[in-house]
Amino acid sequence: MPIVANDEASLSREEYQAYLIAEHSKISRDLDKSTQSASESDPGAIDFAMVLVRRLNVVSEKLNNLDAAYRAALKKATEWTLALQSIQGRVAAELLAAAVGAVRRRDFPRADGLIEEIGATDPDIRIKCNILRSDIAAENLDYMKAFDLAQQAASCDPANSAALVASASIAHDLGQFDQAISAYASALANDIASHGEDHPNVAVLLNNLGVSYVATGAYEKAVVCYERALSIDLLVFGEDHPAVAIDRSNLAGASRMAGDFDKAIACYDMSLRIDLKLLGYNHPQVATDLNNLGSAWHDMGEYGNAIECYAKALESDTKSFGETHPQVATCLNNLGTAWRDCGDEKIARQYFSEALKIFTEKLGPHHANTIIVQRNLVDLAAD
Repeated sequence: MPIVANDEASLSREEYQAYLIAEHSKISRDLDKSTQSASESDPGAIDFAMVLVRRLNVVSEKLNNLDAAYRAALKKATEWTLALQSIQGRVAAELLAAAVGAVRRRDFPRADGLIEEIGATDPDIRIKCNILRSDIAAENLDYMKAFDLAQQAASCDPANSAALVASASIAHDLGQFDQAISAYASALANDIASHGEDHPNVAVLLNNLGVSYVATGAYEKAVVCYERALSIDLLVFGEDHPAVAIDRSNLAGASRMAGDFDKAIACYDMSLRIDLKLLGYNHPQVATDLNNLGSAWHDMGEYGNAIECYAKALESDTKSFGETHPQVATCLNNLGTAWRDCGDEKIARQYFSEALKIFTEKLGPHHANTIIVQRNLVDLAAD
């Protein structure tokens, strides 16, 4: 029988929203203090401020996509519960039940302490517990703790792909891309040995590895990874599958960064066609595809084609999210850049101003997107 938590109640949507609002306020206060004290002569303070900015951006995006964020939070709680249930019978039932109750309520400090206690009772499950604690710490925006726990798990068992992936994912998020690449490559070798060359898990790891290569500017290596992932997913799933659309989009992005714009446009277009077939026109993923395709046309100097794609993305996202959503602001900023590069600064300024108003209201003045649009407007004024 499954274990029963001491308190079966999960966090309600309203409680989750209140938690996010409280976190947003706390991080904003900490960031204001950190910004005041940070200076070029204090690298530690600057690094801490950057971590706070990342935390604030994550919380802002969750607040602006509350329904999706709440569903993701419930899914996380279910994953954590299943992970704890997998060790049922090896530790005290009361201890497991208490841990399940804590994760379902998002009582992160208590959950962490209980899971640490569970790991201490059995060395064989300590790695699993450290991976779980790492995931909980990351969800709680404590990235350094998450990284340390994932590193501990990976160092205890270098053949444990789950531990390596956890370590790599957090290393990537912290900007430690070389460590991420090393851990993803080790996990990839493990999974190829376990599952063979043509397994979906291998394709996932190739995509992850590609993302880290892109972050380091190694675009050709990323292209190789994405092409391998695409060949696997085509073999396993066929052409009209979400995984194939993701592979093609990733391949397009790396090709674009490598300067192969024709290949980028072809791949983006094929990804768009798949998503249109599977999801329909008025879907956020289709709008993302249109923005990506527009960016590739933009890079080629084909501003008319870029504006057409950006405008369609704006129409789609406005229908999906309403007129004041950050996704809509992204489309407005994209349109502003295209019109600016066409030489029409008046229209560009209008789009930038609309985008800035939305980003400032929804994401706050410290968010990277807000700062980018502010700079776009400043650059227009300078010209």
